[in-house]
Amino acid sequence: PALAERGWSSGGLSGLIFAVVIVGGSLFKRSMSANEEEQTLPRRDEFAAAIEAADAVNAKIIAADYEIDELIGIAARTLSPINWVSMGLATIAEQIGLRSADPIRRQKNESVVDWSLRRRNIETARSSRVHGEEVSPEFSKILVNDRDDYFAQCCSKALTSDAGPVVCIVGLVHLDGVVQRLSEHCYTGDAKHQE
Repeated sequence: PALAERGWSSGGLSGLIFAVVIVGGSLFKRSMSANEEEQTLPRRDEFAAAIEAADAVNAKIIAADYEIDELIGIAARTLSPINWVSMGLATIAEQIGLRSADPIRRQKNESVVDWSLRRRNIETARSSRVHGEEVSPEFSKILVNDRDDYFAQCCSKALTSDAGPVVCIVGLVHLDGVVQRLSEHCYTGDAKHQE
C-alpha cells in the first residue's frame, strides 16, 4: 500500500502502475529468492561487498541513484498509455513463449548458484540491456540510459573533487554506459575500472 500511495502521489495513474508493477514486481521477485540465496550463496549482496571493499581502502563511496519518488515521477511524465500496453503485450509474449525472456531472469530449474553466477556475468548484463532496449525502448531509457547519465554525473563530480580514492557503485547492467559516459563526456583523468 505504501508503494502504491507513493506511486499515485508522485505520478497519478501512470506513477501508480509503475510503482506497483515495475518497482513492486522487482521487489517481490527479489523477496521470493532471498531466503534461498541467503542459505545457498556465500555472498548475496553485491552492493554490500562493494562498500566493504571501498571501506578497506578508505575510498569515498558514490552510490548514486534517483530517489524512488523521482524515478516514479520521471516514469509517469515520460510513459504514454501506448508504452504501457506495448510493455504489457511484450511481457505476455515472453510468458507464453512467443518472445525470448530477459536473459537475466532465472531460468526454469536453474539453481540459485547457477543463476547468481550467470547474472553476475558482464555478458549477461549486456544481453539484458539489449533485450530491454528491444522490448521497450521507453522503459529502457528511463530505467537504464537516463540513470547511466545520472550515475556518471555523480561519479564525475566525486572524481574531480580531490576527495581521494573514489568507488562508484552501480549495477552491472549500468557499467558499460557509465564507463562510456565518463570516458567521453564527464571525466578524462586516470579512472580505472574493472569488470
